[in-house]
Amino acid sequence: MTRFEQLTVRAPGKLMIAGEYAVLLGAPAVLTCVDRFAVAEILASDNAESRLVLRGGTALDTRFSMNGTVPAFAAGTDPQAISLVSALLGEFPPAAVLELHIDSRELYAGERKLGLGSSAAVTVAAGRALSLFSGNEPTLAALDAAHRRFQGGQGSGADVAAIAHGGTLVFEPATQCVRALSWPKGLQMQAVACSHAAATVARVLKFQQWQQSARQHLALAHKLVEAAQHLADAWQQGDGAAIIDEVRRFIVHMLAVDEAAALGYLAGEHRELLRLASDVGVVYKPCGAGGGDFGIALSMDDDAMRAFVSLARDNGFSLPELGMTDITPTVSRSARQVTR
Repeated sequence: MTRFEQLTVRAPGKLMIAGEYAVLLGAPAVLTCVDRFAVAEILASDNAESRLVLRGGTALDTRFSMNGTVPAFAAGTDPQAISLVSALLGEFPPAAVLELHIDSRELYAGERKLGLGSSAAVTVAAGRALSLFSGNEPTLAALDAAHRRFQGGQGSGADVAAIAHGGTLVFEPATQCVRALSWPKGLQMQAVACSHAAATVARVLKFQQWQQSARQHLALAHKLVEAAQHLADAWQQGDGAAIIDEVRRFIVHMLAVDEAAALGYLAGEHRELLRLASDVGVVYKPCGAGGGDFGIALSMDDDAMRAFVSLARDNGFSLPELGMTDITPTVSRSARQVTR
């Protein structure tokens, strides 16, 4: 019998409530973590090579070794499947041979990402586990660096920062800092799952190209940033009615940007959901880049929200129950006996 130390880190998924695209221009974003988790488990090993097991989107079981900060995987390993883990191993090279198990199935529907920040959740879970295994506590900057390496330098850092912190929060891109928020009294939020994934990276690139292309776009961009700032301010003040008003304002400016940049923010089912919400007096918006993944309905009116839920279900939409109260990452350690 050989004793192995087992280290497990669970990191939640997230929803971006508001601030998408504006956060790339320096505006704050409001996010909340949800109770769907990526789990990274590390076992110390006395084998000659380390082992990686992935579950979620892709199922993979392979071996690897480290040459400094460069992982070398077994021949035939799909490079795309291990691209995020490669970035994490480069940022947090393990101090010894190990077994690394990563399970992100709660953030997928089969092979399709649900749009709850799966890569950021895996980054926080596996990055923190690897760092703790080597006796360190990872910095947010290091986690973000690994995620950016995986994404080719794209993104604001909001997803990683939110998931590493947990709860409901406002993210400030200029400082990469987060501030915890309380859920406003009486504010109801219902998530709606779309049937296909958003092309986030492509839409972000398109937005950046649009934003840099001509000076006449500066006014639209400025209004979007201003709306995101007002919304974050309203949330910090805890005024649910003001939040609803500011979400409506943000949507108006986001739709103006969407039309000018041809982003497809309201593509897919989002336009239909916006119409259903409008019919019963509920505010609806896509989360994040739009075009797929999740949207959210917001209201201060119980009857209006119940009417929206009923209408959305009658029209075939999926409304998953997502816990959003004090959802945070967790770490656990234990020893277990393994027979060889």
